[in-house]
Amino acid sequence: MNIPAGISVHYIRGSHFIFVDPDSVGVAQVIAENFDRIADIVSVDPGKDFQIVTFSTTGVLVGGQMCVPTDHSDYENIFYARPFVGHGAVSDRYMRYVGERTAPPTDIVTLMLKKVKRGDYQGFDLVSAYFGESAPFNPMDQRCPKDKLSASVRFWLTHALVDTRRGYSNEDVITQCPWERMGRELLTDFDLIFHG
Repeated sequence: MNIPAGISVHYIRGSHFIFVDPDSVGVAQVIAENFDRIADIVSVDPGKDFQIVTFSTTGVLVGGQMCVPTDHSDYENIFYARPFVGHGAVSDRYMRYVGERTAPPTDIVTLMLKKVKRGDYQGFDLVSAYFGESAPFNPMDQRCPKDKLSASVRFWLTHALVDTRRGYSNEDVITQCPWERMGRELLTDFDLIFHG
């Protein structure tokens, strides 16, 4: 698609797409169906190497929201796992998941774009997409700015990805929070947040 500013975005085969609700339309299909319209409503900053943008299907519920708020009632169902990142590869970072929850329907789709240059082509690759609003970077993601780290930890102590049993590696599931030590150093109310 062509962004109004003259920046093009390529849909890359094998991109990392997350499907949350097995009964919903796949996010890749939603993007394909809205491809031309996205070019008119998504604002891409040509100066940024990596960016996250969202668009709405204007009230048409297209899928299950990937990330949901959690509280003390979810405590027994919280776990951490390394998600798949495309082409069968597994992330080196753990994400927080919650079981026994249903992904609420949403009309929001989030896109992750990476600036690329291949020969004469200069533009963005669509490297990931999911249903729902964008969320802060994982606290252990090197792309997370230092001044946003506390907010990231706080967010990922009170939110989690809905467990669909197919978006992560079953070999690396743990129950201890990987950023607990970081959280205790950054947040004075860590225990209150962590235990709900």
